[in-house]
Amino acid sequence: MCGRSGIDAVSYSRIEQGHSSPLLDTLIRIADAIDVPLADLVR
Repeated sequence: MCGRSGIDAVSYSRIEQGHSSPLLDTLIRIADAIDVPLADLVR
């Protein structure tokens, strides 16, 4: 996942665990990497 989104593993882990709030640009890159619409990602 990290390689496809361009987000380093530590940052991605912090987002997953709720320790960090990602910027919109980061959310878009994650949504693109997992091939889901951004709206579905942030529900």
